[in-house]
Amino acid sequence: MGNIISILFAIFLGTNSFYAQSFKELLLNKTEVKNRFTLIEEISIKKIVIPFNYNSATTDFDPSKLLKIPYRNIQKIEYIYSENGDLNHQNKLNSERIDTLSSFFKNRINRVYKNLELLTVVQTQKENKRELFNGFVITIEKSSRSNSKLINTVLNTPRNNKNQSCFNLDTLTKYGYVLPHVKADYSGYGYKTINRVFDRNTDWKNKLVVVDVTGSMTPYLAQYLLWLKLNFNKPEKQNFVFFNDGNGFKKIDKPIGKTGGLYFTENNFGYSHLMKTITKAIVNGNCNHDLPENDIEAIIGGLQKFPDSKSIILIADNNASPRDIKLIKKLDVPIKVILCGTNNRLINEDYLDLAYKTKGSIHTIEEDLTELLDLKEGSSFEFFGATYHIKEGRVILVKKAIIQ
Repeated sequence: MGNIISILFAIFLGTNSFYAQSFKELLLNKTEVKNRFTLIEEISIKKIVIPFNYNSATTDFDPSKLLKIPYRNIQKIEYIYSENGDLNHQNKLNSERIDTLSSFFKNRINRVYKNLELLTVVQTQKENKRELFNGFVITIEKSSRSNSKLINTVLNTPRNNKNQSCFNLDTLTKYGYVLPHVKADYSGYGYKTINRVFDRNTDWKNKLVVVDVTGSMTPYLAQYLLWLKLNFNKPEKQNFVFFNDGNGFKKIDKPIGKTGGLYFTENNFGYSHLMKTITKAIVNGNCNHDLPENDIEAIIGGLQKFPDSKSIILIADNNASPRDIKLIKKLDVPIKVILCGTNNRLINEDYLDLAYKTKGSIHTIEEDLTELLDLKEGSSFEFFGATYHIKEGRVILVKKAIIQ
C-alpha cells in the first residue's frame, strides 16, 4: 500500500511540474504594495494607459488601439488597483478586469505573456481614495525607426526643448482619477553614464568600443553621440562595433556565436559615417524581441576586425544579460564594461563575471571597479553598496545593497 501511495504521489508531483500558470495567475502572483502608483515615462518606450471605472470591471477604452500594436513589442504589463475592504469582491474584480484585458488582445497575449515582466500594484492610500488610478499600464518598445529618429532629435534639438508626454492625462478625467507621473527627460543626468565614464578614464587609448544599440539603450546612446559629436577627434585611434542582437530575428534563429547584427566602423571615417553606421544598426534591429544580447559575439567580432586594439570597451545594458556568456573562454584580453541602467538596481553578475574572468573592470555613472584582476578565489569585495564573493571562479552576490 505504501508503494502505491508513493507512486501516486510521484505522479502528482510530475504532473504538477508541468503545470503552466496562466497569464492571470502570473500577473497576480508578483505584487508590490505602494501608497500610490506613479507612472514613470521612459525614453524609447511607449506606455498605454487603460483605466477601468472605479470599483468596476468596465472601461470606455477603445480595444482597437491594442490590436494595432505588434504584440511581440510588449515588454511589461502592470495591473494597478486601490485596496478594497471586501477581499472576495476585490478578487472577483481583479479576475474580471484581467479577463477584459485579455479579450482586448483577442487572446494574443497568451503567445507572449511568459516572456513579459508582469506586476500587480496594490495602492493603500486612505485619503482621496476615489482619485487613485485603477487599470493597466502596458509598456511597449517603440520601433527601431522611432528610436533612430529620437536620437537625431536629441542631437539636433536645443536643450531647453520640452518633451511631450507619452499619453494624454485628460483621458482620465471622466474616470475621476488623478495619475501622478514623471516625464521622461533624455537630457537627464542618469542617461549620461557613457559620457561620465569616458571623461574619468582619459588614459584609454587605441579603443575598440563595442556598443549595444537595442531599444533600451536609446537614451544613453543619444547622450553618448551628443558627447562624441562635441569631442570627436578624427585622427584618434578608435574603432566601433554596434550590435543589435540578430537584426530582429526570433530567438530560435539566433545560434550562440552566430546571432549576427554586427556593424563596424572606424574613427578615421568621420562622425558622419559613424552616424550612418549606428543608424543602420538600430533600424535593422527591428525591435529585438527578447532580452538577452549577443555581447560576447560582438566583442569577438570586433577583435577579429580590429586585432591591434588595446582598450576593449563594452557598453552594455545592465538589465539584459549576454545570451552568449559561455563564449567568455574565447576572450584573452581585459574587457572594460560600461553598464547603463544601474539606477537602484544590482549590478548584473554576468557582467561582473565577464570583467573578472578577463581581468577587466566595471564602470557605472559614478564608480569604477578596477581591482577585479587582483582578486583570488575566496576573496570578497564591495561594489555599488553590495557585497560579492569569488567562488569556484565566479562572482557571487552575498549581500544585497540597501536601496533607498
